[in-house]
Amino acid sequence: MSAQASPYAEILSTPLCEPLAWDTNFWQIPIARIHDQTLTVASTLAIDRWAAHYRVRCLYFLSQLSDYATRQVAEARDFQAMDIRTTMLLSPVPELLGNNGQYGRALLIRPVRCGDIPLLRRITHDCFQDTRFYADQNFPREGCRSLYETWITRSCSGYADAVLVAEIANTVLGFITCHLTPETANGAIGLVGVSAQARKQGIGHALVQQALEWFASRDVREISVVTQGRNIAARYLYQRGGFRVSAEQIWFHKWYTHQGGQG
Repeated sequence: MSAQASPYAEILSTPLCEPLAWDTNFWQIPIARIHDQTLTVASTLAIDRWAAHYRVRCLYFLSQLSDYATRQVAEARDFQAMDIRTTMLLSPVPELLGNNGQYGRALLIRPVRCGDIPLLRRITHDCFQDTRFYADQNFPREGCRSLYETWITRSCSGYADAVLVAEIANTVLGFITCHLTPETANGAIGLVGVSAQARKQGIGHALVQQALEWFASRDVREISVVTQGRNIAARYLYQRGGFRVSAEQIWFHKWYTHQGGQG
């Protein structure tokens, strides 16, 4: 999501870390991210000094799952593992199936309409509780819910290149967001959500299939999607669509109090 003006704009990027303007503005606390995917004791000391100087409250760090040395350093220096970030790829993209969004007699997959947004916001409330933000108890639950409400709203307002919704009997029950990277002819699936009462009915699979049609019609060569390692249902959904795991990483968060030391 694109960054808005941040009340902490004076935080300076370094070779080690960068401030995250959108996250900072949304959560109303200074948030930053470590550039590198490896850590040493020496680098963490430098990072802590930078975070203390700019009074950063939360620091994100993404490491390769297989990097056990970095994981040991991170855990010894008070980074908390929050999520396994699983990236899945589909290449080549299947040819068009030509179903035009019709799945059986009842289910229709169609482009989003402005009037759908309030329903989509409600659907997000219980779709993303496997994510690292919900896993981190330092983030307020209401804020986590608002995060995904904001994400789907922005997706419908141009952040995504397409938002498709699943509808049965004029009731919207799910959505999927699609993103293009024109310079590489690649695409990405962003958010996928199905309302709690409509799960295990094939709606998620139909949304993924229609997204693949949308990408194929635009000559996309490769599609990526990121999900949580603990989200077995999502992993199965994408594997059923032909995606395969290409990378696994760990998200760590480190919180600071800046009251005589780190927290």
